[in-house]
Amino acid sequence: MTALTPQEIAAGMAECIESAHDLYDNGLLLHYQDRPTKARALLILAVEEYGKIGWLYRALMLDPEAKADWRQWWKGKGGFRDHVLKNELGRMMMSSPGLLPILTPLFRDRFPFFTVSPKALDRHKMAMLYLDFDHDSRQWLSPKSYLNTYGIDNRPLIEEVEQVVRFVARNNKAGVFNPRVVAAFRQLNELASDEPGRFALLRLFYATILRASTGQSQEKPLEQVIAECRQRFRDAADRLVDDWNKLGAALLV
Repeated sequence: MTALTPQEIAAGMAECIESAHDLYDNGLLLHYQDRPTKARALLILAVEEYGKIGWLYRALMLDPEAKADWRQWWKGKGGFRDHVLKNELGRMMMSSPGLLPILTPLFRDRFPFFTVSPKALDRHKMAMLYLDFDHDSRQWLSPKSYLNTYGIDNRPLIEEVEQVVRFVARNNKAGVFNPRVVAAFRQLNELASDEPGRFALLRLFYATILRASTGQSQEKPLEQVIAECRQRFRDAADRLVDDWNKLGAALLV
């Protein structure tokens, strides 16, 4: 399967943001036009489209030569076209106070911590869009019959999607989706040989490029972050500090 370059990933994220915002806007429009079933379906689709952004950022952790990993990323269970996965990632973004790069290990390991499963929400989306047949009750199930039976209040879902919108806007302002930042994150993952090393570089990435805290319980001063990177990555640390500081400064202009 195709291994994406950082430039292709950055372009994909930009397209996802535009597409997700469009779904969200149209979901709001249908909500205020009193068409709750279609509005709910589009709002759930917006969450999934936002989730693609996280899955694309996850791709930056893959070795370009790891064909099996890329095959899984594209088409395997939990791959790029998996609606349940995208819904799960979108909801992780919904509840995150920080920036996207710190979430990538969670995207990789996929910790399930939602009270309502993304799979159940995906089934609910289908019920809002399509006619189905319940073999147990021998009845046709349509979006209208679902509405008449259960009623729909889209306001809580709208508030949740707005949290993702704000999360994406915060990341965009910090430069997370900038193609050069995306390339730097791929570089980070190529250098790291283990999780402690990856997190040491991630702290440097936040301090020098994003100029933001990691959001972890314990932050470290820049001098200590640089010292730890020099200890682990003796040959590359000083060059990284110089290059990433210049990139961070350019983002501020």
